[in-house]
Amino acid sequence: MPCLPLVYTEIKANTPGGPFHNQRSALATSSPRAPGRGICNNGTWPWAAGVWAPTGDFDVHNPTLAGKGYWTEMLTAGATWYPDQEKRWALSVLNRYEFSQEQSDTDITPGQAYTVEGGLSYGVTKDH
Repeated sequence: MPCLPLVYTEIKANTPGGPFHNQRSALATSSPRAPGRGICNNGTWPWAAGVWAPTGDFDVHNPTLAGKGYWTEMLTAGATWYPDQEKRWALSVLNRYEFSQEQSDTDITPGQAYTVEGGLSYGVTKDH
C-alpha cells in the first residue's frame, strides 16, 4: 500500500550569516512498497521490496523542504518467533537494506544503509 507522509519541519539556528528560522509543512519522500511473502524452515517469513520515491519538494539551499531529492531502492525481511504455546510472547526482528541514488542538483550519492529493528512483546488478550 502506498504511503504518502506529510511532515512539518522547523529549523532555528545561529549561523555565521545571522539567525536562520524557517518552517514548512509538505509532502515528504514516499514509499510505495511492493509486499511479498517467502517460506523458510516450515514457517512464514515476511519480506518486501520497495522504493523511496522523491515525491517531496527538494532544494539544496532550503533544508526545511521535506523531500530528499533522490530515489532509494529497499529490500526488507523480517521474522517473528513465539517461544510459548499460547503465542503470547513474541520476539520480532526486521532487516532493511537501502540503495540510494544520486541526489538532484548536488552530484552527491548518499550511499547505502542497513537497518535492524527488533522488539519483544507480550499479548494481554488472546487472538480469536
